[in-house]
Amino acid sequence: MENIHNFEKAKKDFSAFQFNNFKKTDGNIILNSLEEKGYAIWLNGKGNICIRTTLEGEYKELTITKASLVLSNLLAQQVKIETTKSFDETKGEENTIHISELLLVDDEVFNIEETQEFYKKDGSWYLNTFKPSKYLMLSVNLYKEPKTILQLIFHLVNYDQARFEYFLNWLASFFQTLDKSQVAILFKGVQGAGKGTFFKIIQRLFGEVYCKEINGDSLKSNYLGSFIEDTLFVNFDEISYQTIGKSSFNNFLKALITNDSITAEKKNIDLKKSTKLYAQTILFSNAESPIEIEPSDRRFTVFTTGNNLVNTNFLGYGSYLKLEQAIMNELEDFALYLKSYAVNFEQANMVFNTPEKDAMMDKSENSLYQFANAIMSKNFQYFQILQMRDIVFYNEFVKHLAQNKFKQKHLILAFRMLNPYDRTIRSSRILLKHLEEIDPYIFGESNVHKSNGEKFYHLTY
Repeated sequence: MENIHNFEKAKKDFSAFQFNNFKKTDGNIILNSLEEKGYAIWLNGKGNICIRTTLEGEYKELTITKASLVLSNLLAQQVKIETTKSFDETKGEENTIHISELLLVDDEVFNIEETQEFYKKDGSWYLNTFKPSKYLMLSVNLYKEPKTILQLIFHLVNYDQARFEYFLNWLASFFQTLDKSQVAILFKGVQGAGKGTFFKIIQRLFGEVYCKEINGDSLKSNYLGSFIEDTLFVNFDEISYQTIGKSSFNNFLKALITNDSITAEKKNIDLKKSTKLYAQTILFSNAESPIEIEPSDRRFTVFTTGNNLVNTNFLGYGSYLKLEQAIMNELEDFALYLKSYAVNFEQANMVFNTPEKDAMMDKSENSLYQFANAIMSKNFQYFQILQMRDIVFYNEFVKHLAQNKFKQKHLILAFRMLNPYDRTIRSSRILLKHLEEIDPYIFGESNVHKSNGEKFYHLTY
């Protein structure tokens, strides 16, 4: 089997990660006081003083004079940062920090390989902007079986044991190594099946700041690099290639899954510098065919979820609040479960082929599915060709679509204008039957509304 990736993964141990290790020595009383209070101070390459008052907070970049005033206020005593005297001359001055006692930090780097916040490499000091979550920092230990979370995952894969084991292996592989898989997983299914609830678990495990949820509006931004930079998990929520265009989205998605880096624009940042990619990719959708999958694809695994959690009485917990509370109570046990999982790293980088994926590969080029998805995503560009066929009809059609509705009788007219050589759809009845099979919530009889004698469908979000 062709394979260019090394599946012998090195597990990462963040249990001894050093936070706030900004001190060069223990000999300065002021620096010791700052450390005790959870503050940090260092010198940057511009000659300014950086002061941070909380571990999670942003630091302030100050001149030496202003930094002295801030420190005096924080410690309720006069503090001086000395630059003119030598270090030997300031020894014994309890309220003084000599500039040479501060770390000179050359740059800020998101570095998942280091186990220190401030670290030295090739003679220079760096500030590591990656800080592992408390769950990543756990040491392998005894745990109780996280039954509720495992039950939720079992529901997400529609109670298929092989899929359940595949997904746990895929997730545990990343949790143990932070080396992203070459495979993304698409969960498609009805709204309320637990997809969003599961992503809350992901956010807690890996740290909310490192888990990004990307929707259609986000992908229209010119600064995609900002969305994926310094990220451990990306969730494409209710995305389809119709949202921003087939080729642009597909190429971006492929690169995100398999590339080590990508050139994606960031605000006020030179494009010559590529963005390092760390993120594991997951996709959630209620649509039948949300992305385009090529026949030779080795990037996507497609699973269908179980039904709305209401139908299972929220997995037996009676309410969503009780289910969520049970999940949150199991987070530490689930983290230990993943850390202890006997991972097959090669399998974590191989697709799990399913009938749903085969169907999507068949449907991605099908004119009927393109038509249905263009309506559901309000892809006005798709319908522009109607202008050349019948401008009056086009204006009325897009006007209604902009209002989140469309006439039933307009469907067959629009489809025939767009697909004049398609002989498979011979009547409105056949078209409506096929559209209802694609999405019964949008094209089903229950979504038909009458107005002034006309039948309308309403788009719901």
